[in-house]
Amino acid sequence: MFNKPNLFFILGIILGFLFFVTYQNVYAQSNMFLDSKTYVVVQVEKNDTLWSIAEKHITNQNDIRDLIRAIKYINHIDESVSIYPGQELKVPLITST
Repeated sequence: MFNKPNLFFILGIILGFLFFVTYQNVYAQSNMFLDSKTYVVVQVEKNDTLWSIAEKHITNQNDIRDLIRAIKYINHIDESVSIYPGQELKVPLITST
């Protein structure tokens, strides 16, 4: 039916896909920014990056990478999409309770 190299290749593809899907779901559940109900809308300016935007809204207690991932998720930004001047982005905030 399948020779060994093809079988390992197919299994590798399937396992890689399952890992990717599972990782995305698990990570999304552990990112506290995704649970936020408070947002600020920012307008992207020339030379802004997601990192520079996140830096303005992060504290030392939180991981900036979590905020960047949440901004990307909330605003439907993936690796193939660039931000541009004039674009409005929702940035989740964590409020003290």
